[in-house]
Amino acid sequence: VSVTFSKENEKNHASKVWFNFSSIFVKNVKQDYVMCDSCMSLITYKSATGTGGMQKHIKSCSEKPLLINELNANKITSYFNSTKNKSSYVPRKLKDEITDALTEFIIHDNKPFETVKGNGFINLIDVILNTGRSLLDSSFICASDLLADPRT
Repeated sequence: VSVTFSKENEKNHASKVWFNFSSIFVKNVKQDYVMCDSCMSLITYKSATGTGGMQKHIKSCSEKPLLINELNANKITSYFNSTKNKSSYVPRKLKDEITDALTEFIIHDNKPFETVKGNGFINLIDVILNTGRSLLDSSFICASDLLADPRT
């Protein structure tokens, strides 16, 4: 699944607030969210409702504004640990699939990118990996079989 981020052409927008945000596309379809380039938070944006939410976010953003060269260097992969120089190497193709899936999770469930760095999230992934190792022969189990009912 293809998730991309794009800086809007500021000439197309009256508001200078766009300097601090990137548009989000999933499978080349623009989403109703933008990403703060400073703190990576997702903010709801629809052209019909305007940039008010983005302006409020900038005023309260806990991160300092990025310089132009930092904006160009900022990538989604900065939120995921590198597998270089580790004994348990994950092939690049699999790592990219995981990165895409995590990005989709963040966008579709409206979570901040910091979610994937939290100890609780890391523990969840470890438990799922351990479960997968013990169920290795059970190839017909899907993710929904492992998840608890949200009403519990």
